[in-house]
Parts: sequence; structure tokens; C-alpha cells
Amino acid sequence: MFAVLDDFFIRALVAGIAVAIVAGPFGCLLTWRRMAFMGETIAHSSLLGIVLGILLGILPQYAILVVAISVAFILYLLDRSKSQARDVSLMVIAHGSLAVGLFIISMMPDIRIDLDAYLFGSLLAIDDVDLAIIFVGGGGILAILLVYWRSLVALTISPELAKAENLALPDSELIFSILIAIMVAICMKITGLLLVSAILIIPAAAARYLSKNPESMAVIASIIGVISVAAGLYTSLVNDVAGNAAIVVIAIVLFILSFLASHFLFTKN
Repeated sequence: MFAVLDDFFIRALVAGIAVAIVAGPFGCLLTWRRMAFMGETIAHSSLLGIVLGILLGILPQYAILVVAISVAFILYLLDRSKSQARDVSLMVIAHGSLAVGLFIISMMPDIRIDLDAYLFGSLLAIDDVDLAIIFVGGGGILAILLVYWRSLVALTISPELAKAENLALPDSELIFSILIAIMVAICMKITGLLLVSAILIIPAAAARYLSKNPESMAVIASIIGVISVAAGLYTSLVNDVAGNAAIVVIAIVLFILSFLASHFLFTKN
């Protein structure tokens, strides 16, 4: 069995590890900023991108990316206007775009859409093109994030102080929103729309119990993500269960273990 499954299992493993490494620092910034639902919002809106891609006759992946970036830009503008609380804006856009996407699908009876692949991901169906997209796209946004890392951390801790000390790079918030959109679009092949936030947030939440500074938390989050992917895929292979779900289950187990470790093993006397 292992010999037959070698090729696509290795591709899935490499892709999952690459995504986990990139997702670690992004998840940390989202948790620090209390924006955990942002990834979910962009993921839900991606269903609208799938539908628009089919209607316009273009690859859904490209339409997903355009819609994701558009939603990120709208969220950025709403945050700046302060006309609504952030969680309200996220909820309206998430469920609004999801409802519009489902509404359009219901009006297209002659077009069949494999929603399962988009909702739950298709990790074991990753091909060489997908790998190239993950490596080029993921590597690019990680490189940009590293340039803006100090600025984003400073803005997270104290926006006023960051601006007073000239630590904030121009358009840092907008750049971060766009990077998150691209990250979500890349992650969707791994986890699907329904679980995309999990690979971003759960490893970061677990790393919070084991780290002492922002950089160590980002590194530990990536490590936890990599372990989750490797163990989850192995569990999927051995027990014939859904790979993306197994990855998230392993991540939850590691979250629980990190919580217990921080409270019972690392507690200071």
C-alpha cells in the first residue's frame, strides 16, 4: 500500500509542511490582533469566487484569489472607517458572501460544482502545479511578511507608539490584509473552506503557551503546524480517514498538550 501511495503522499506532505511553515507567523499575528475570524471570513467569501470563476469561464483558483484580496481590502477600509466593530464587519461579509455564492449556485442547475473539493480540500490530489503555486506564493508572502514583521508587531502592541517611534512602515495594515488573503487562497487546497482557519489559528494558539517573545511564538507555531501535517497525513494513510480533518485533530491534541504543559510543567513557583 505504501509503495502505491508514495507519490501523492509525498506531494501532500511537502505541500502541507510548506503551508504550515508559512501559516505559523500569520496565525500569530491574527491571534495577537484578535482577528482569528478573519481567515474564516475570507475563506467563506471564496465560495463566491468559485462561482464567479465558473460563470466567467476562468480557473476558480484565480477568481478565489481576486475575491479574497477584494474582501481583505474591504475589511481594511471598514477597519479604518471604524463605522462598525471588527467582529460585526467580519460576520456580515463572511455570511453575506457565502449566502450570495450559494444563491447563485442554486440558480445554475445545469452546472455541476464539486463543492466537497472546495469545502473540505483535496490534499491528496495535489499535483506539481499546485506545489509550484504553494512554494512560489507561500515563499513570496513569507518574504514580504519578514520585511514588515517588526512594523506589524509594533503596531499590534501599540499603534500610537509604533508611529511615534517611526517603526510602522507605510501601508503595513493593508499589506498584511492582502497577505492574509493570499495565504488563505493557498491554504484552501490543503484544508478547504471549512477548516482553513484551523491551520492558521490552532498552532499559533498552542505556541502561545510555550513561547516568551513574538519571534519564538512564530517559530513554535510553524513547528506545531509541521508536526500536525506530518502526523495527520500519517494517521490518514494508516486509518483511511480524511487527511485535512486528521491534521486539525492532531493540531487540537497538540494545543491541549501545550496548555497542560504550560500549567503543570512550566509553572513558576
